[in-house]
Amino acid sequence: MSSVFSIRARRGFVPCAAALAFVTALFACPGTAAANWVTVGCVGAPAGSYDYTSLADAIAGLKAISHRDHHVLVSGTCTEVVVLDLMENITIAGTSGAVLAEPSGPPTTPSVFAAIGSAGIAIESLIFRGGAGRRTLLNVYDSNVEIRNCVFENSSEGIFVHGNSNMFIRSSVIQDADWYGVRVDDNASVNIGDVENDLVPTVIRRNGMGLIARNDSVANIHGATSISENDIGVSGQGGTVAFCCGFHERKVTGNRQGLSFLAGSKLIVEGALRVEDNLYGGISLAGASARFWWGEHTIRNNGPVGIAVSHGGSLHLSSNATIENHMQAGISLAGGAASVTGNVSIRNNGTLGSALNGGIVAMSGSVVSLSTGSTGSVTGNAGPGLLVTHNSTARLRAATVSGNQSEGVRVAALSSVLLLAPNTITGNAGFDLACMPNSYGSGNPTGVGRMFCPAFDKLLSPPGGPGER
Repeated sequence: MSSVFSIRARRGFVPCAAALAFVTALFACPGTAAANWVTVGCVGAPAGSYDYTSLADAIAGLKAISHRDHHVLVSGTCTEVVVLDLMENITIAGTSGAVLAEPSGPPTTPSVFAAIGSAGIAIESLIFRGGAGRRTLLNVYDSNVEIRNCVFENSSEGIFVHGNSNMFIRSSVIQDADWYGVRVDDNASVNIGDVENDLVPTVIRRNGMGLIARNDSVANIHGATSISENDIGVSGQGGTVAFCCGFHERKVTGNRQGLSFLAGSKLIVEGALRVEDNLYGGISLAGASARFWWGEHTIRNNGPVGIAVSHGGSLHLSSNATIENHMQAGISLAGGAASVTGNVSIRNNGTLGSALNGGIVAMSGSVVSLSTGSTGSVTGNAGPGLLVTHNSTARLRAATVSGNQSEGVRVAALSSVLLLAPNTITGNAGFDLACMPNSYGSGNPTGVGRMFCPAFDKLLSPPGGPGER
């Protein structure tokens, strides 16, 4: 299990396992024996007797009794602002179709619902709906909150978690926010989905950014969580995002940009991840780092590039992965570093006749290490399998580069390649290894088919030297 998850998910409050039905939730949560149970009937609630006609009034009335151990059942549409301040063990559950709606008129508060300095807060089966004021729907500050079976829609921001907060989001929909579906900031942590029993996955869709982690915050994405149709699916700006664990496949699909990480951010992947059909790119690491540890990963059909690494960013890909069907490159490095090992297939990338395209493109002082073994390969790409150019370096050990429509490995513009045998670099349309006059190769060329590399370092080669063959 992810080290990030183990550190942050257990910090502070451990939420009760509230079930879908309100009564079940009451018995499941600790401390219910002395709890106060009240009902709220807002506009449109079924006919009957209710303790309150306002959720804010219910919270105020219960807090006057005690700051802890209360249960509230909400019916109808409550159009108001609600604040939980310094409260503990509070469960708020909605009956079918229950809504907390943003009031009309100019906003006098930044959020529709705020939890401040509170712990053990559980919110279930409630629709949070924004309006013209475009407030944040749920603001969690220095609090521990669990939501389940909720919908957040039509706002400037769905959920904002910051301060010393820890939040769980399960079986919920977060959609149609102008800016952020979920924003995690200022050392907070969020856990989305269930590791094993994610029967109703969380969906984050049609937002400006689906999820953003900033300023030392952590977002753990579990289960079969789906992030789609956002301008940017997942963004890291000084925070850590971990896709982790279990047998489910997590999906970042159909966004304009799939994942975008800036300097100081981290992406950690443990378990299956699909990054597919994102218009302008799959994963961008601009000064950020990414580690793919294990699982079956699919990075497919993401516009120009599957994974782009730049500005000192780094990629460590050491698991089962397929990177395919990108117009420019499967992996593109511009001043970045990449280590690709194991059962990784990089195929069918690039466009014939275009410059700087192929399976892997390393340029602008980049460093790439490739070791696919016998099960992985760089094959079927329209450009070179591996293009190393503009003062970049590559190291190949036990790499398979074959069946590409241009060179297997092309080294150009003051760049170099080191071959550590055995490699299989054969069957490419051009030379299997081609070094331009201002670049060179070295090492052991065993396993290389047709080669043009006049400056190959013969001191590290078998007797007779490789030269041209």
